[in-house]
Amino acid sequence: MTRKICLIITPLVLIGIVVIFMGPQDLIEQLSTKSSNTVNASSVLVLAENNGSNLAEKKAKAQAYPQRSRDKVKKEDKVQQQDVKELFEQQKKEVSRKDGNIEEVSDIEVRVEDAFSKDGDKTAFLTFDDGPSPKTTPIVLDILDEYDIKATFFVVGCQAGKNNYLIKEIDNRGHAIGNHTYSHDYNKLYSDREYFTQELKKTEKILKSILGEQYNTRLFRFPGGSFEKYKQPFKQVLNEYGYTYIDWNALSGDGEGHDIPPDRLISKLKDTASGKDNIIVLMHDSATKKTTLDALPEIIKFLKSKGYNFKILK
Repeated sequence: MTRKICLIITPLVLIGIVVIFMGPQDLIEQLSTKSSNTVNASSVLVLAENNGSNLAEKKAKAQAYPQRSRDKVKKEDKVQQQDVKELFEQQKKEVSRKDGNIEEVSDIEVRVEDAFSKDGDKTAFLTFDDGPSPKTTPIVLDILDEYDIKATFFVVGCQAGKNNYLIKEIDNRGHAIGNHTYSHDYNKLYSDREYFTQELKKTEKILKSILGEQYNTRLFRFPGGSFEKYKQPFKQVLNEYGYTYIDWNALSGDGEGHDIPPDRLISKLKDTASGKDNIIVLMHDSATKKTTLDALPEIIKFLKSKGYNFKILK
């Protein structure tokens, strides 16, 4: 009698063990695949053994997963931190270029008011007027990239509107942009304050339409410079709209004609820069200034040999 009871109880105990390991649903599913409808001890032992092996495997995977996860998180976090750092630096540049109320944060930017301050360093500001133009501006940008130099571009509104991709390229490469009126037509531009104001604001609107409404520049350069007394009323307009104008104290002379030989442009720059610690160099990137492209590398090399650092106006 006792033996019969043991034979009945033993399989039940084994079934209980399997249920603990597998869960009742899994046990039912696996037993249902057996050809026999009877449960014997050997079947239960096999199922328990297989499931124990699966459980051990799952446990090993579960233990390994957190470590892999931590390693992956650490790697992703490192990348993310680097991305955040780069983004922060880019945002600082964006703020510096686009918000006239923020003080300079870049080592290569100098406020117009401080362009001629004497701090013991020799500084050159390369400036290009009358562009952008498809024939000249892209090559100027590539030359500046080659020598790792940033410049300031005083753009004409009508050219900016036709070549908006070049305005974006100038900005994306970290150069400064200034307003150089819309038409550059002396007769119209300086006819009265109202027309001058219209051209100023029209170019401003074009720049915002290309670079975003948040974009602001306080830089302005008068076509022909600000030297004449009759331009005094227009200086007042600039003050009213928050602009600061800047002229130049060195130049290549490329605005004095077409196809001027490169050696003459280089010589002119050397003469006009002589004896000056801070120089604002006037050049042009309009379509007809082909020889400027030939002279620019030599001008950069000369200024570097004289110990000049290159910066942009703000």
